[in-house]
Amino acid sequence: MVKLLKRFTNIFILSNREIFLSSVLLLVFNIIDAVSTSILIELDLGREVNPLMDYLLEIHPLLFVFVKMFLIMALCMHIIFEGAKFKDRKIFGISLLAMVSLYAVVAGMHTGYQVILYYLMFS
Repeated sequence: MVKLLKRFTNIFILSNREIFLSSVLLLVFNIIDAVSTSILIELDLGREVNPLMDYLLEIHPLLFVFVKMFLIMALCMHIIFEGAKFKDRKIFGISLLAMVSLYAVVAGMHTGYQVILYYLMFS
């Protein structure tokens, strides 16, 4: 039982390649989130819940997208170059996979909303 538990927890120790691919996925999901949020807000079908991002969106949608992309790109670069140096690789792996999973859900929800909207508008 202990061997099985140890083997299970070792799946969260990510290789450098898995760290890189997770960072790329995080960036892709963030792009989908930023563009989808901008579109839904421009159509008056959604709102940004992050107060800082909402403020930037009120100033200009491109500023919102630029800042959001810059912050996530900086995070991804930090993850890629510094991820291998973390002392507890299991906690790092769990945190990174949780972030990617969360953005995947958000990107999926936004994409689903847009598909439904497209269907309703053009059917």
